[in-house]
Amino acid sequence: QQQLRALVASRSGLQEAVKRTGAVMVIFDSAGALAPGSLNEDQVAIAMTNALRSLGSVTRLLISHVSKAVAAQEKGRGRAYGNVYFENYARSIIEARREGNNPAEFTVGLFHRKNNRGALRSAFAVHMSFEDPSGPIRLREGRISDSQDLSVYGSDADSIIAAIKAAGGSIEYPELLTETGMTDSTMRRRLRALPSVVRIGEDRGGAGRVARYGLLSARDES
Repeated sequence: QQQLRALVASRSGLQEAVKRTGAVMVIFDSAGALAPGSLNEDQVAIAMTNALRSLGSVTRLLISHVSKAVAAQEKGRGRAYGNVYFENYARSIIEARREGNNPAEFTVGLFHRKNNRGALRSAFAVHMSFEDPSGPIRLREGRISDSQDLSVYGSDADSIIAAIKAAGGSIEYPELLTETGMTDSTMRRRLRALPSVVRIGEDRGGAGRVARYGLLSARDES
């Protein structure tokens, strides 16, 4: 750990290592091991991120942990542990959230939170399975909207679609509000902007009636 901290403190050492190896991407794991002091101090965060920027055009991926409070957060965006400058100086931020407690098989949701060089990418999921002790690690693409546990960290659209899927393909409007935690006004705005979610059946709402919503087609769920 002390050697890692020394590397971050030495810009020339990092630059020489990249040049010598011809690296095009460098992964730093993790911010706590690399920082030359407390992660909560302004000067530590600034010095560390400036050292990483000095590597030039090479891609730098810095892995950061979160506090216990953020890890226990039940919805919305989390923040990396430490000083605000870690996120302020980052050009792109991706937050990872895990679903399930099975150590051999689980899904990770990836949420693009910041991008200084273009639009944010839509959230996506990766399903991982492990065959210990020496077996392969298998990965397959997933959908945030397939998981209510992960969708609460993504967009309102993800939450709506996940709630409908969890209800078996259709859901009454009051229950949809309860499952997503949205207000009536927010829900109505989101539904107007979601062509893949439609009112279904003969009972389409109105005075004294309860509207039910479902998905237009599987093709529109992505």
